[in-house]
Amino acid sequence: TEDVISNNVSGAIAKLDGLLNMGKDVLTFFEDYIEHLRSVLLCNECEKPEKVLEKSPEAIEKYKSQAEKLTATQLIYGITVLNEYHGRAKSMAIPRIAAEVALIKFCKPKYSSEVDALNARIDWLEEELRQFSFLKLNLKQYIMIKILTHRHGTFSLKIKI
Repeated sequence: TEDVISNNVSGAIAKLDGLLNMGKDVLTFFEDYIEHLRSVLLCNECEKPEKVLEKSPEAIEKYKSQAEKLTATQLIYGITVLNEYHGRAKSMAIPRIAAEVALIKFCKPKYSSEVDALNARIDWLEEELRQFSFLKLNLKQYIMIKILTHRHGTFSLKIKI
């Protein structure tokens, strides 16, 4: 999930590759990751997720930490994508491809024109604008920060003046 939060497709695919090389079944990967995102979503939306989730206090803290970095819209989009590709994987000759495509779509909603993906992108832009107004930066300073962030591989918005 940390790779998804940072839009790190390479990292997400590498982790998937590691899991599959250790013998994890692709369909089980989908099911486990959907369950994980559900837990993060419940931590995002419920006041007391520990009453709903049957997880250890340490696990719930990890989910809460991830919930602070993802919106409910992004999590719902991820669950939707993973569920869709879980179904597709069942009929594919190479189900691993479905898992890779799902991770790419989840990391990069810009590759999808689905309403959930567009909502996830809008949430991201709204957060960027909140940060912009909170910091009270002028446009030139903000663009310079984003350019520097982009050079370090963590930025995906392109600003043109």
